[in-house]
Amino acid sequence: MKKLFAILLCIGMVAGMLMGGYMMITSLQDPTPTTTEKKESGKSEPIYTTREKAYADLNSSLSQDEVKKRVKMNLDKEPFTSASEVKDPNSYTVLVNAYSKLPAEYMPEDLEPVSSIDPNYPVGLRKESAQAFEALVQEAKVRGFDLQATNGFISNENIGMIQEDLKKEQGDMVDDYVLLRPCFSEYQTGLAVDIAINGSSDFAKDDPNYTWLCERLADHGFILRYPEGKEEYTLVPSMPTHLRYVGPETARRLAQNHETLEENLG
Repeated sequence: MKKLFAILLCIGMVAGMLMGGYMMITSLQDPTPTTTEKKESGKSEPIYTTREKAYADLNSSLSQDEVKKRVKMNLDKEPFTSASEVKDPNSYTVLVNAYSKLPAEYMPEDLEPVSSIDPNYPVGLRKESAQAFEALVQEAKVRGFDLQATNGFISNENIGMIQEDLKKEQGDMVDDYVLLRPCFSEYQTGLAVDIAINGSSDFAKDDPNYTWLCERLADHGFILRYPEGKEEYTLVPSMPTHLRYVGPETARRLAQNHETLEENLG
């Protein structure tokens, strides 16, 4: 993680975290939704579609509800290669992950600068998310600390360049880093922002300022996009510095239900 962090700082684009994917690979199954119910000794077995049955057979420790939940999120499919293109890349709740990709040519038209850690490296977000972030910045100042953006929008072309640079150091394993894979990175949406507190992205999770910030995120429309304990759904390790704008209504619902974007919209 430290090695990747150092490399990202050198290229001046992405700071403060290791982006990766947890590859939960299973065979692609016939998507045709057929259901069967078997009864033995008067006891009913779970009712599954063909895909769900195949996934359940490979993951016998999972409950019926969990199997259905994961198949709905496409976790039974091959990451990246089985991905479909999003229908509305401009949606504030657009789901971008290893199974849902952006058009290569997508470019937000309403980017605005936000408070960044380096005045020589401007950070941009889409207008509504930029305004929400600046409101958080002002609240943080009142509390007595500085909240800054280290990364925001990154074009698909630049994401590809970053990926190629990292491949020279890390090899093909970089292909599994969701946030550094062209068309699969939330940075391209202009809705994702990495943060620093008082000039540093290396802060403790129990930092009082960070605790306060997490409590205020939902009211401003932000979520912790890759929370701890949800890696099997997001395929990305916990990233406490990575925020995603989804709007206050969705953010509050996700926070209340302790859900990721995958669980809510998958």
